[in-house]
Amino acid sequence: MVEDEESPVMYVGIRNLINIRPRHRLVAKKVFLHDKWKRGVPDPRTDYDNDIALIKLKAKVELSNLVSPICLPGPDLEYILENGRTGYISGWGKTENKDQVQTLQMAQISIVKMADCQNVKADIGDSNQYLFSSNMICAGDNIKDSCQGDSGGAFVMQDPHNDTLYFVAGIVSWGPKCGTFGLYTNVRNYLDWIKKTMLEHKNT
Repeated sequence: MVEDEESPVMYVGIRNLINIRPRHRLVAKKVFLHDKWKRGVPDPRTDYDNDIALIKLKAKVELSNLVSPICLPGPDLEYILENGRTGYISGWGKTENKDQVQTLQMAQISIVKMADCQNVKADIGDSNQYLFSSNMICAGDNIKDSCQGDSGGAFVMQDPHNDTLYFVAGIVSWGPKCGTFGLYTNVRNYLDWIKKTMLEHKNT
């Protein structure tokens, strides 16, 4: 979740946070929030609909065996995300012990019905009513899950037309409780917005 015009800190080509070097850092030129994302909502936020942004970089990314682009989902039916479909998440977020990790973690999870996310019992004291929308994907297995520190990461799946490629099916957004099920922004719902925004700001 990126708020307003703040510049996110981004790195590429690293697995261990201890080994970060200046060459790994990406510098943002401009952040484009979705126009229907509700800005300035006080904590605790309960509406994560349209939790997606595009970031234009100041310089091109140098590709290597550790740095490669990922595809967008295609418009055809094979990219529709049905229950049971499996993908991968990764990040440096907190573990089940609430520890912040130093080494990049990865987990394989499956899409489940939205009711699995809606039925998770919140932490004691959390009586908020959270919004669930058709722009969100519920995924997990009630054990492996994304957590604080993973937000903005990709939920990737193997491309149905080329098994050497992966596409970004979702973006880690939020969850009722770590270690259960998580909510991911459904990227396919935003293809028109992504292409329109990139075209409009191609030369800016």
